[in-house]
This record gives sequence, C-alpha cells and structure tokens, in this order.
Amino acid sequence: MNCAIIGFGSIGKKHFNILKKNKKIKNIFILSKNYSGTNKIKKLNMLIKYNIDYFVIANETFKHNKIFNFIEKYFKNKTVLIEKPLFEKNYNYRKKLFNTYYIGYNLRFHPIILKIKKLIRNKKIFNIDIKCNSFLPDWRPDRSYKKIYSSYKKKGGGVLLDLSHEFDYLFFLFGKFNNLIPIVKKISNLKIDCEDYAIINGKTISGINFLVNLNFFSKFSLRELIINGIDLNIKADLINNVLTYYIKSKKVTKLYSIDKDYTYRVMHNNIINKDFKNHCKFNDAQFILKKIDSAKFKKQSVK
Repeated sequence: MNCAIIGFGSIGKKHFNILKKNKKIKNIFILSKNYSGTNKIKKLNMLIKYNIDYFVIANETFKHNKIFNFIEKYFKNKTVLIEKPLFEKNYNYRKKLFNTYYIGYNLRFHPIILKIKKLIRNKKIFNIDIKCNSFLPDWRPDRSYKKIYSSYKKKGGGVLLDLSHEFDYLFFLFGKFNNLIPIVKKISNLKIDCEDYAIINGKTISGINFLVNLNFFSKFSLRELIINGIDLNIKADLINNVLTYYIKSKKVTKLYSIDKDYTYRVMHNNIINKDFKNHCKFNDAQFILKKIDSAKFKKQSVK
C-alpha cells in the first residue's frame, strides 16, 4: 500500500511516524514545504502520477477543502483520512463521493470511550457533562500560539473546531443531538481573533440533556466526561486515562496504560485492515460541522 501525507506539521509527523512502522505500508510520500526527506512531493498535481492507495490530509484546517476537491477530481476508489475537523466550516456537500473518507477523531478508539459505549447500552441516562480545559500557548512549545492557525477564525481556529473531539464522541456514544443553547465568546486576554470559551447546552435525539464546556485559557488541563443514569454513574478522565463507574452500589476504577499514540495507531490499523465500524464517516463529520456552525452563529443566550 502506498500512502501520501499532505502536511508535515506536528500532526503530520505523528501520522508519518506511525505509518512508517506499519508493515503493510510500502511507500509514504510527503507533500509539505516542511519536509526534506525521501519521497518528497513538491506540488499537489504531482500526486496524480503516483499510485496512492491511502491519503492522509494533515495540513491546516482551512486547506482541507482544497485537498478534498483535488482528490475528488483526480482519484477514484481511494481511502482518505482527513484530520479533524473535516473543514473550517460546513460546505454541505451532497454529491456522490468518488472516494471513501474518514475523519481523524481518534478519541473514538480510546479504550475508555469504547468501554463506556458498552456500559451505557440499553441504560436509561439522565444527563451528560463534558469538559475540556486547555491552554493554547502550550499546544506547540516550539511556536508562538499567535502564529498557529488555531488562533484565527478564518483558518478554522477556535475552541468549537479545535476541541470538536468532544462533540464527536458525544455523537459516537449517544447519536445525533439538537436544541443547542450556546454561549460562545472570546473572553480571555489571549491574542487570538476567535472564540476561546464555549458552553453548549443541548439534548440528544433520544432526549438526554447534555452540557459541553470548552476553553483555551486554563492551565488546569482537563478532558472529562461524566454520565449519570439509573443505577449507572460514570466518570472518565481522558488525560490520565482513568475510568471510574458505579453500577448500582458497586464501584469500579480502572487505569488504562496506553501511550499518547495508541488511539492514532488503532485508527490507522483499522483503516488499513478495512475495519471501519468505529470510524467517523464523512456524513458524521458534516453533522458535527453543521452543529458547530449553528452554535457559532446562533443568537447567544447570554450577552
């Protein structure tokens, strides 16, 4: 299998380091000005002459749409992984796609998320509480946060898109959601032109109330999911990889020993081995973008 990675920033390098260890990958071609090794591709249209089986789109979010359209124009029946989020906004594509697309929401492959999916099956759930605290200046220590695309609205920055994992695993676990009541603001002193704070109240189609709380400015890193239901209470710490839950009065705590690349490896291995059941599909990612756009542009519930 021949692979092409478009983009060689921190996430592109991560994909490269994982794929080069996969025995089913024969060649990896890299399209990026930041790459100077073997199999470097200098221009996008040069990809046409190579027999690429698997594309990984890992450049800045606002460039995803251009690469997507190029692949759709010149290739057929290829497998493509697009780093999350799908695009910087919802383009509402409805045409038949010539290739198969998956979006890199790797938390779907976290063993805690997969365990929760089993725990909540056929259970009556009251509410879902999701939090993600992050400090944007610490994301890329080798670069000023003021220069990265995450800081700019037009480039696909802001907490809603950059922390959209939370919306995706909400969708993955509980299905579609609506009735969003958003508070989306820029409230900190970060030198960015996009939202750094979002609180989204909503309800799943099945009637479960949820709250998603996101920010870019907290040095207390947190990625947490709490679920409450009949005879079931769950708390997931997705940074320290700890799952705690009560089934009736019985408490269970489990620490998962996984490295930082584990979920990415599983995501790639499953695609390469044609196991797609847990992947985020193109239509799934479009749904997430549509809801994020509605949260951004809906009249805010608090002035």
